[in-house]
Amino acid sequence: MIVKYGLKAEFGAAPLAEATSVPETVIPEMMEGRTDYRKVPTFTIDGEDAKDFDDAISVERLDGSKDGLLRVGVHIADVSYYVAEGTSLDKEAQERATSVYLPGSVLPMLPEELSNGICSLIEGEPRLALSALMDVTRSGEVKAFQFVETVIQSDARLTYQQVQEFAEGGRLPTGKRKLERDIKVLLNLSQELRNSRIGAGALDFDFTEAKVDVDDQGALHVTPVKSNAARRLIEELMLLANRKVAEELSRRDVPALYRVHEGPTPEKQEILRAYLKAMGVGMSTSSMPAPRTCSGSCARLQARRRLSSSTRCCCAASGRPATAARTSATSGWRSTTTCTSPAPSGATPTSSCTGPCGRCCSTGSRRR
Repeated sequence: MIVKYGLKAEFGAAPLAEATSVPETVIPEMMEGRTDYRKVPTFTIDGEDAKDFDDAISVERLDGSKDGLLRVGVHIADVSYYVAEGTSLDKEAQERATSVYLPGSVLPMLPEELSNGICSLIEGEPRLALSALMDVTRSGEVKAFQFVETVIQSDARLTYQQVQEFAEGGRLPTGKRKLERDIKVLLNLSQELRNSRIGAGALDFDFTEAKVDVDDQGALHVTPVKSNAARRLIEELMLLANRKVAEELSRRDVPALYRVHEGPTPEKQEILRAYLKAMGVGMSTSSMPAPRTCSGSCARLQARRRLSSSTRCCCAASGRPATAARTSATSGWRSTTTCTSPAPSGATPTSSCTGPCGRCCSTGSRRR
């Protein structure tokens, strides 16, 4: 893979020297002008084999009542603080565009001194972050939001397995159980957010993914990974933060990269209609069926236990996601698109993001 796609396995001397010159921990002068969030319980949820932790979450109860307003925080490691524009690190990041995860290894966008060090939200260590703070009701309605430069300190490094066991009635590991109440609130909130998305017509592509590991002898071991409550918790909060960031960038007319899902071609629509008809489910003959129409068809097939094949067919019929640069308010992109960075393969990478973006300012894409 490295040779086939011309990936860079090693860093040059200049970016390595810049990376090693960064302090190993946050010092007081770095915190100046930032909101101190270290006393707010914050935690990360990742896979068991994760090496770097670029996002954390938190929840605060704003009025103390059982059903009162929540302030949900999505905190992203502020890499932009350490990667100045025009430096060797910045140029190297532009060339790499993103971290690349391979079975048993990773080619990071930035040297490990940063990606696994001061830019990783390690439990018990103060870290600079860019935080999306969203005031939401228990049903998931956003009442207010703000983006803040913060200093946070993760209280726990949790895994999907640990959180899922708790969601199914178990307990978190000893020493981390003080977070159980917060996680319970976020599990409920994420379900409400998911229900709202599905109700609005979002397609529920609940596919089983594959995790590939390579042992010391080079043998491949493939493990199926199913979506569950723990993974959906992170997914829904990241989607929520991403949407609010995209809306704000659009409102401010800030140039940014957006991932736009184009509509299906007429040919693919006909293939989908023919498939659904064969399954005994009709679909609108309009030139562009609404998402709710497709999700409704999937729901009817789910009742017939044909959901897996139907969602795959719907997925194949959808347009491929494309990356586009929005440069003015007249470009026509809708505020419902999500901001994405680093640039996907095939797109021209930009300089390291310095804005308050939910996923743009991380050391690489989240693995799920």
